[in-house]
Formats: sequence, structure tokens, C-alpha cells
Amino acid sequence: MTGRKLASLIAGLAALAVLPNTAHALQYGSWHQQNGCATWLTQRGDGIPPSNVYIAGCESGADKKLYQGQIAGGGGTGWLELPGLTAVQISAWDSGSIWARRSNGTVHYRTASGWSGPVSFGGGNACASYIAAAGSNTVYALGCETTPDKSIWWRNTSGNWIQLPGAGKQIGFAGTWSSLYVVTSAFRSWRWTGTTWELLPGYTFQLSTGRNDAYYAQMFDGWIYKWENQNWQDYFPPTPLQGYPTKFFTRQWATDTLNRIYVWDYGIFP
Repeated sequence: MTGRKLASLIAGLAALAVLPNTAHALQYGSWHQQNGCATWLTQRGDGIPPSNVYIAGCESGADKKLYQGQIAGGGGTGWLELPGLTAVQISAWDSGSIWARRSNGTVHYRTASGWSGPVSFGGGNACASYIAAAGSNTVYALGCETTPDKSIWWRNTSGNWIQLPGAGKQIGFAGTWSSLYVVTSAFRSWRWTGTTWELLPGYTFQLSTGRNDAYYAQMFDGWIYKWENQNWQDYFPPTPLQGYPTKFFTRQWATDTLNRIYVWDYGIFP
């Protein structure tokens, strides 16, 4: 790489690092490492952690075993395997809407008797590059196009796939039509208003959603911000292992660059 190209790259990264806030106010608590290893992590909005936390493990191969959190004997968080399916991503909204995506793009959902699917699309199986569970056993998904940003789809309660306008690289749902978010390959956050996409300020590395229309996003300084009162409010600092950005984050759960699992401890976790 030439000196001019390197300088241009550094300048570009510096531009991405411009953040809405310049000072951080630490939230009460601290990151607390949990047992286990995760390449993906998600959290339902209902119930009490860690029973509403799900992970994809760290086994070899593209698709990993899937687990649900539980209080382990002797303290700490243990993980109960959800057998019958391996996947690269798991997404949960409530106990009746738990979805998984395999490395081949097929989409599956969990029922009381185990995993079902793959779900169909037209005359074949649906193909997704990213999923976001929603209420009433519905799910949002990004397509499998070769372009950096993928088409946006919603699978409704009737099992029909409906395409929304626009495209994105990540997608998250936080409770209503006006709390559906996508992040594009240009690291910009967009919020669906019900009829169109609204651009939010700043640059987002990783999105995360929660119930009650809460939208969290990790910026390029490793901090997690919450979109609140039409502005980004700093919420959680990076995980203890520097080398952020954190790989995945959902509400107060995160993994670091070694796939170690952390919870933001307010004093209620073992």
C-alpha cells in the first residue's frame, strides 16, 4: 500500500470515528464475565435473565450448537443446549418467537416440541443473511444478494413474506413498525417510520434492540449508545478486553473479541 493510500485510509477511518458525544458518563455497574463462549448472542425482552438469553456456541464448523441461559449450580450462568439444530445466528423476541439462521441461509423457528423449518419462500426455502425476531412468531430478514446491502423482508403471522423498501446489512426490531432499524454497509442507522426510512446521525458498527422501542448501537469507539430523545446517549463502555468493537451486543449482554461472554452487572447477577 502506498503512503498516499495509507493516509487516505487513516483519514477515512478517522471520519467514521466522529461520535455524537465527546464525554462519557459511566452507568452504574460494571462488566462481569460469565461462563461459556459465544459467537452470537441474543436476548428476549420478557422474563428474567439469564433464562431469556440465547447463544450460538464456539464449536468447530460454520454452524454452532444453540444454547439457552440458566443459573448454574454454585452460581454463575450456565447454558442448556437446544438440540436439533445448529446455526450461525439466533434471534428471540419472546418465548413464542425464537428464530435461527444457518450458514446456508435457511431460516428455522422453535416450537414447544423443538426446531421446525426451514421456512418456505415461494417454491423453495427462504434465504437470509441476517434475521431479527419479532412478536407473534414473526421475523424480519435480510436477503442473500451478493450486494453489500441486502433486501428487507417481513414474514407475517400468515407465513407470507412481504418486501419492504430499502436495503441493509443488519436489522433489528424493538416492538413497533416505527422501531424497526437497519444498519447499512456505510455504517449508517435508519429507522422505519411505517412508510419510509429515517436516517439517524452518527456511524454505527453494531446495532442492538430491546423492548419498548429501545434502540442501542455500538459506535466506533466501542461504547454502546442508546437512541433517546432524538439523540444518542452513551450507555455502556466497551467490554474489559480492549480490541473493541464488541462483536455482538444485546441490551446488557456482550461478547468480546475472544468470544467471552459478559453481562453488565447492576448487582442482580451471580
